Amino acid sequence: MTFPASPDNAPEGNIFASELRSILADHKLTLYSLVSVAGIHSETIRRLIDSRSTTKIALLNPEAIRAITDRVALTTAEQQRLKAAIITAGIEMVLLDRMAAPLARQAAQRIFPVVLEMVELDAQQEGILSLVESAPNMDETTLIDIALGPVYLFFDRAIVALFASEYTTSLHEAIASVEQAIAELERAQEQFSRVVDEIATSEIGQFWQQEVRGQLTSARRRLAILTTPDE
Repeated sequence: MTFPASPDNAPEGNIFASELRSILADHKLTLYSLVSVAGIHSETIRRLIDSRSTTKIALLNPEAIRAITDRVALTTAEQQRLKAAIITAGIEMVLLDRMAAPLARQAAQRIFPVVLEMVELDAQQEGILSLVESAPNMDETTLIDIALGPVYLFFDRAIVALFASEYTTSLHEAIASVEQAIAELERAQEQFSRVVDEIATSEIGQFWQQEVRGQLTSARRRLAILTTPDE
C-alpha cells in the first residue's frame, strides 16, 4: 500500500483526526503507524483520513478501537479524550440534519471541550477513534465512495449507537441503542442491493459488505446477551 506524502499537514476538520493525531504524537507515532501497529484495514483507514479534510464523519468499529487502545497502550486520559471525540461525532451527526455542514463542524469543535469535561467527571471510560491514510486509485475510489455514500452513513450511525450502548449504565438504554444499531446496519446492508455489480464486487465494495455483516452479527449477539434474563 502506497500512502500520500505529508499526511500530518492535511487540514484538520474531523475532531477525531485531531485528537488521535495529537495522542499518537505523544507515543512517537503517526497516523500511518496504525496500519502496522493496530492492524487496521487500509480501506477503513483511507476513509477515516478523508474525513480530516471534508465534512464527512467516519468512525472505526469498537473492535478496531480496542486494538488501538491495547497496542498503543493509551492512558486513561487519552481514552477519555477519544471517548469525548466519539460522543461529539454523534452530536455532529444530529447537527448535520439541521444546519449547513461547516456550521455543524464548527459547533462540534466548540462542544468538544464541554463533552470532554463531562467525560473526565464520569467514572466510566472506554473507547476511542482513529485515523490513518491510504489512497490506491483516487479517481476510482472517489466514484466508489459516492456510490457507497448511503452505506457509510448508516454504518457510522450504527457505530455511534453501539458505542452509546456500551457507555450507558441503563440496561433499557443499552438495548435501545443496540436495536438502533441493528436497524442502521440492516439499512446499510440493503443499500448494497442498489449498487451496481462493478462496485459491489470491487475490493472496496466487498470489504464494506463484510464489515457491515460482521458488525450486524456482533450487534445481534450483543442484543441477545442484553435481553437474556440472568439466572
